[in-house]
Amino acid sequence: MLGNVKTGVVNYMSTKLFNYWTSNIVYFKKTFNQKVPPPNTLKNSKEHCQKFFMKQLVELLIYGPLREKDDQKLESAIALKLKLENGNLKNRKETEGMKQENNEISEIDDIKETAEWNFSLKDYVVRVQHNIVLLKLQKATVEYRDDEIFAQKLLNYMIDLYVENTKPHGEFYTQYINTPQHRKQIRLWASICLLLNFIDVFTAENFINKIIDLISNDNCMLSTRFYMEIALMKILIKFPKFVDLILNQLDNFNQKAHAISSYITVVMNIGKYLPGEVQFDFFSKLFLKLGPWISSNHFTIRLFAQWAFSQSYLACSSSSQFSTYLQHSQWHSAINRFILNNNECKRFREKIFESSYYFSKFDIVEDFSVDFLFRILPTISGIAENERISAHAFEKIVENPYSLIPYRTKKNIKYHPSIFDVSYKPTESNDDKKERDALTDNTPIQKKIIPWEIMMQTDIDLSRETIIGAKKSRNSLIVIASLVSKAPNLGGLCRTCEIFNAEALVVSSLKIKQDETFKSLAVTSDKWVPMIEVTEENLPEYLNEKKKQGYALLGVEQTNDSVNLNKFHFPEKSVLLLGKEKEGIPVPLLQLLDTCIEIPQFGTIRSLNVHVSGALMIWEYTKQMIKEN
Repeated sequence: MLGNVKTGVVNYMSTKLFNYWTSNIVYFKKTFNQKVPPPNTLKNSKEHCQKFFMKQLVELLIYGPLREKDDQKLESAIALKLKLENGNLKNRKETEGMKQENNEISEIDDIKETAEWNFSLKDYVVRVQHNIVLLKLQKATVEYRDDEIFAQKLLNYMIDLYVENTKPHGEFYTQYINTPQHRKQIRLWASICLLLNFIDVFTAENFINKIIDLISNDNCMLSTRFYMEIALMKILIKFPKFVDLILNQLDNFNQKAHAISSYITVVMNIGKYLPGEVQFDFFSKLFLKLGPWISSNHFTIRLFAQWAFSQSYLACSSSSQFSTYLQHSQWHSAINRFILNNNECKRFREKIFESSYYFSKFDIVEDFSVDFLFRILPTISGIAENERISAHAFEKIVENPYSLIPYRTKKNIKYHPSIFDVSYKPTESNDDKKERDALTDNTPIQKKIIPWEIMMQTDIDLSRETIIGAKKSRNSLIVIASLVSKAPNLGGLCRTCEIFNAEALVVSSLKIKQDETFKSLAVTSDKWVPMIEVTEENLPEYLNEKKKQGYALLGVEQTNDSVNLNKFHFPEKSVLLLGKEKEGIPVPLLQLLDTCIEIPQFGTIRSLNVHVSGALMIWEYTKQMIKEN
């Protein structure tokens, strides 16, 4: 597609379509198939879009290739300088005083750390224009329900599109943040959230069940789940008769940890907005259902449940009908008192929850806006700056769409990223601070030596490194990390494999090479060490093939017949299988291995990080090969 390479092409077409679908009187030009009937009014243009171009509308809602070349960054800097000199942006110093007086955000602050900051690239405008198309849809009346029907059809289409494309090898499938596939997920769900007001009592239950199923899926990423949680909150507050659908999920004690944490987050945020007759019953059930999770063996779930319990207790204390009940309930007050006063609970609460805007200051009613969906929530989720879109970008196109969703709320301005750090990160502990302050100018600094051959490479012609890599003799050690899912571990393993000259690193998806965290840990090692894609499902076939080629199949795992690393002799041709971060190597794969090796440990904790385990094994193999040769 030309628009993925050349900037401005899709923008031109998008602007024409945007005007075509939003103007009061549409003058149809014969740019489409002659069989498509011309619309004459706004109403007809929406029906026209619905009937013939729904797929194209969604493609425009998620459009935006990654463009990160240095020359484009230079163009952006020049464009910004010109814009500032021409006076198109207000001087920051002049606006600071007004901002404090009027509680407003300057134009520079509003576009900083968003897609608008890249002045030479306008791909985000395409998404803005067609999200405004959604914002212009009108609430149903007795006489007119066309927009509502259109929105519901569009919602179903987008959710089905997400389901289909997040399956393995789908267009949106990824395990890594800020990849093109991940960005499409975020864009799709931000647009879905704009249409939630059009869900009615007849379709609500279906949408709730769909989202619950999606949250429980293993492929569902944290940042995408944030949007799903928002969607559930909005629907359940609007239709409280369905709250049992989410409460009943807490009765499934074998739910996946990430799903339970999402369900707890939802119920924690909707209680205070439920009507009186539903609220009392809701909180009565909620406290009972949270009870088992407060004592869960899973640390994260236990933390979520404790936080939800204390927040719900606080909300109930301000309710006249519930405060009397709590005063006579000793077990409620005893648990709440423990959560509030226990030093461990306090420490983790302050470190993780109270330092996070989403978990401490978020309010589904006061926060919900275009700015929250497209800027604040992506910031919280760690989405790249060039993916975030501020309300200012929408205002430049249509100042007021008379939408059911505001561009901004007062709370969005109060907790604007330029004023308040909304990112989800732990606070620095006193010990960390002391360690940082202890560093002086005399502290030895680690220096990295970059090989000249790497320094001479360019971003354009990589043929030389390919030739060098092909000619280089490598150790006959294949490291399989297809079960490893976290980018920092994979980046570290890639770097270790390259340093010790492993034959290859096997991963579940080569898309990991696009992940920013992976790249920061791998530091170009992925250009030098061969990387092979083998999914978890295909591992048995791959292992058997390597065994036929004479490789010994080895696993890093603690079993009843594991061999101690310091007593094991590595065959020259070895395949090293690493386990999952938490579960280790699945039993069906263990049965295919020739030997399991365990690392001798002398501390209380009985497990090492998978990257550390892999690095120790790779070094031991290398050391033995050096001695033999």
